[in-house]
Amino acid sequence: MLVDAKNFHSIIVILQDLPNRSEFDSRYRIDSEIGSGGAGVVFAAFDSLLNRPVAIKRLRADKVAENSEDIENLLYEAEAICRVQHPNIVSVYDVGSDDDGVFIVMELLDGFDFQILAQDGYLMLEQFRELAIQSLEALVAAHSMGILHLDVKPANLILVWLPSGRLHVKIVDFGLAKISAKMETPGCSTRHLDLQGSIYFMSPEQMNRKPLDQRTDLYSLGCVFYYALTGKYPFDGDTTVQVMASHITHRVTDLRKHRPDLPVWLCEWVMNLFEKKAELRPESSLAALDAFLAFDRK
Repeated sequence: MLVDAKNFHSIIVILQDLPNRSEFDSRYRIDSEIGSGGAGVVFAAFDSLLNRPVAIKRLRADKVAENSEDIENLLYEAEAICRVQHPNIVSVYDVGSDDDGVFIVMELLDGFDFQILAQDGYLMLEQFRELAIQSLEALVAAHSMGILHLDVKPANLILVWLPSGRLHVKIVDFGLAKISAKMETPGCSTRHLDLQGSIYFMSPEQMNRKPLDQRTDLYSLGCVFYYALTGKYPFDGDTTVQVMASHITHRVTDLRKHRPDLPVWLCEWVMNLFEKKAELRPESSLAALDAFLAFDRK
């Protein structure tokens, strides 16, 4: 069940407290642009009130519906994301709106996205184990609060090296993809998806505009895992339409053919995450994590 903005009871208070442009400028100093997408731009910034670096995602005003109810729902869903506190999910500190549109203030990460690491080849088993467990822990935390990601892909998995030398996974844009989607025109923007790389990891139910649930995120994460272990997209093609057709017809090479060195259970577990039919996948992110840990302990 997705977060319903109407379940929040602080609507009047929040709308009264949204900062205006001058308040935003007095608190946040924008340093540089660090990313952009179809619905907005991400900046590295500095919070002068709390004396810390932050990342600010500003959702462009021209992408926000003029309907005030849409904007209110958008802000409430962002507030819900602020409530998700987990070490494997980027922290969201604040959300607001001014004359330039909606903005979301987040933790600024000193790391690199998984897409960069994957370009150098596939992961070995121990590296993959960390990626799998930490990514699923993040999904479990958000799903337990009714929040879906809907855009799980390598570029949204940020890898941070801890002082101990351990690799730490942070999922970014968790739930923000769902918010951003409300600013796009109805229908599937295949051009935008192709540019962002999402199309390689998008579930058939998303392409067919069917109901979505936890298993949608599991499908995308399964595609990411396949990519992590092989260096190849499970569903590929020369054009966006061909990639979509590959997903829908489920034309995929079994993981075991690419990585015969891996345990059979692991290959089957990954392939099960992105079964074409949602009912054949694990019923939840927790079930997927429990299955992985059960096999891993043997």
